[in-house]
Amino acid sequence: MTTPKRSLPPVATSDDTRPQVFDLNAFMALLNDEVTVGNRAALRLIDAPSTERASLLAANPDWLRIGTFDALLKFAREEVDRSPARAEQITRFVLDHIDEIKATSDEDLLLDLLRGVAHKVHATVLFRRREDLPAAREHIEEAVRVLGRRAALAPDRASARFVQAQIWHALQETDIALEILDECETLFATRGDAHRYVQTLSQRGICYFELADDSRETAPEVVDEYFELAHCAWVNALSEAERIGDARESARLKNSLGHWATEVGALPQARAYFVQAIEEFTALDMTGEVLRALWGVGELDAQQGNVDDAVALLRRVYQEFLDRGMAADAGLVYIDISRKLDQKRPELQLAYDACLH
Repeated sequence: MTTPKRSLPPVATSDDTRPQVFDLNAFMALLNDEVTVGNRAALRLIDAPSTERASLLAANPDWLRIGTFDALLKFAREEVDRSPARAEQITRFVLDHIDEIKATSDEDLLLDLLRGVAHKVHATVLFRRREDLPAAREHIEEAVRVLGRRAALAPDRASARFVQAQIWHALQETDIALEILDECETLFATRGDAHRYVQTLSQRGICYFELADDSRETAPEVVDEYFELAHCAWVNALSEAERIGDARESARLKNSLGHWATEVGALPQARAYFVQAIEEFTALDMTGEVLRALWGVGELDAQQGNVDDAVALLRRVYQEFLDRGMAADAGLVYIDISRKLDQKRPELQLAYDACLH
């Protein structure tokens, strides 16, 4: 079974494929200095109210450096699992001020890397919030273009291509997404980048799982096969994640496998996966992912006939998503709650009719 093939959109390629020679010791010294000074400045900016960050930066022009913005982006990557809205504030701040950095010729490569990563992280945040996917696509295309200007940044460009696949899938262009994932999987395996290889397998599983769900009415004959492809991808990814000690991806994959087990009716296995995922997400302070796992538990409760418990849990998840600025996820949970209540209505009508007699 294959999905329909479509031509890939144009992708930026490297403008400079010549070997780049530079003083490695000087480059590493520059990196160390940027990290040391940048981390201190970033902490001050992160702690400041969002309305005061620009004036604080203007009052400290020495903070306008690559290390500061790199540290801010690292914070945003972690914050997206706790508060996507706050992560978006940080990535927008970086993009608003990145052109103010005055780089030396020695820093040109680092500045290109920073620009590309800034657009990639911002695209990731927008993708995770699900509120402006066209803007996410624009930012990830810019990331691929910037990172494609230098051969030395090829691994970073591949990482941006992975995010591009996620966004194409979210835009219902899964055939394009799978082609990009083929490219990324080969490159990460060749380079021995186990962490990104795991992420690629995980996203492949997501594509197949959601294709199965979308095919229930239009092509029911392929649903089981898609679910099996998703399961194989996630099992292989989990094995590799545990081998390399990647705790965050391991927790995400257990959550995914909980959803798979729920769909195929392996309900005790599903609950075990969700419990493990919630414990691990909690330990890693991945609050947004905890909520997604609890959402899965709500689905599981409903399948086991505990609709009241499911609705109560989903209402809690709905409110938490709203409180964290995750409106798109909240909207999907609201739809789920409505469906669960619809399931209850015949039962309530019978009880009402019994009372009348």
